[in-house]
Amino acid sequence: MKRTAFFYCQNFIRFALNKLTVMKKILFFTLLLIYSYIGIAQECHDYFPFKAGTEWEMTNYDAKNKVLTVSEYKIESIHSNVAEIHLTSKDAKGKQLADMRLKWYCDEEKVNFEMKDMFPQMDMMDNANVEMKFSGDNLSYPKNMKAGDLLPDAESKIEMMMNGMRVMSMVVKVTDRKVEGTEQLSTPAGSFECLKLSETAEVKSIMSAKTKSVIWLSKNRGVVKTDSYNSKGKLEAYQLMTKFKS
Repeated sequence: MKRTAFFYCQNFIRFALNKLTVMKKILFFTLLLIYSYIGIAQECHDYFPFKAGTEWEMTNYDAKNKVLTVSEYKIESIHSNVAEIHLTSKDAKGKQLADMRLKWYCDEEKVNFEMKDMFPQMDMMDNANVEMKFSGDNLSYPKNMKAGDLLPDAESKIEMMMNGMRVMSMVVKVTDRKVEGTEQLSTPAGSFECLKLSETAEVKSIMSAKTKSVIWLSKNRGVVKTDSYNSKGKLEAYQLMTKFKS
């Protein structure tokens, strides 16, 4: 039993740290792409697509431009203030890494998503004895963002339970969120006028990791590029929007 618990913990930590150092914003802020608020003005946010049926692809690379993963997103439906998104992600060889359905929330002032969505379901979660518990803040993007704005921090706690016992916990903090300015940017999906944002993410568990990300948001497209840097300022990974269809 102890060896089994250690195995689950070891794999979970490896997954989570890899998520934040290699793929952190690949799924994390790639997911901050969508919303519609039907009840207030037929749209939620200038910088996020809001039409059911919209599809896009994000390709993730390491610092040497090698493809790491390809993630596909589709807005399946929009009801009231909630958008439902289907995400699938595969590695460079086509092996499926994630198949998830996400919910996004919008109000009159901002768009929100749950930080737990940065953790795709793992194979080990098929084990009936393993349970994940999440608590904490939503990550939000206010409307009418402009250069110099400071965005709200967020913190989330993740606990792994096995047979009713907590075998591991992890705290994720996203801080120092700021709108840096505007910038023109081109990706395989087109050329975009973007808002440029920056923020820091930190994971604390048995081991710790910290990364800084720079994110480019384009109107009606969402995230079109993300750069992820380690604590020494070295580029570790980046993502680009490679396809978009509305």
